[in-house]
Amino acid sequence: MSLELENDVMMDVNQDHTFYTQWDPSMSEDAQLLWRINNEYRLRLSRAQNSVELLLQLLLTRADGSVQHAADALYVTQQHLQNLAQEHRDWRYRFFYVSSSDRRMVQEDRAVFRALAGFSRMQAAHQRVLSEIWHLLGSVRRPTPFFTTVANGDLWEVAHNAIADLSQFEGYVQTANQH
Repeated sequence: MSLELENDVMMDVNQDHTFYTQWDPSMSEDAQLLWRINNEYRLRLSRAQNSVELLLQLLLTRADGSVQHAADALYVTQQHLQNLAQEHRDWRYRFFYVSSSDRRMVQEDRAVFRALAGFSRMQAAHQRVLSEIWHLLGSVRRPTPFFTTVANGDLWEVAHNAIADLSQFEGYVQTANQH
């Protein structure tokens, strides 16, 4: 659902009824880059969180004690992803929005560059955590597909792919920066 606000800036409503800034064609190229990076990162981070949460719930309901190590690793992963999401939220309120009360994206060049620099620092720190997550999950014996497969596919693979997409976000930034 989209709502048009003043100055022809659009806002979209997420499924959780929170707003996020939609792209405005009158933005500078750097502001457009900031907008794309923020929204893509939120999407990838949410996808990783949701897939890990679903996989953990599935394992806890289906599995026996043989997958306890995998469940423990997923729980740790879930906690790390929640921390990353909170740090991303904090970055948005500190750098991305003009103010927390109106939640309008910054447009002034100096604020956009500050937000991009802050995002770069945050994402570099997140990359270290994602590397730890990747190693943690790689060290765990994969549960049998019987415990992880649903009608739409294998949630173990879905979660791994979502974490890989989030881990490879720098490639998206480089591609987005070239356009």
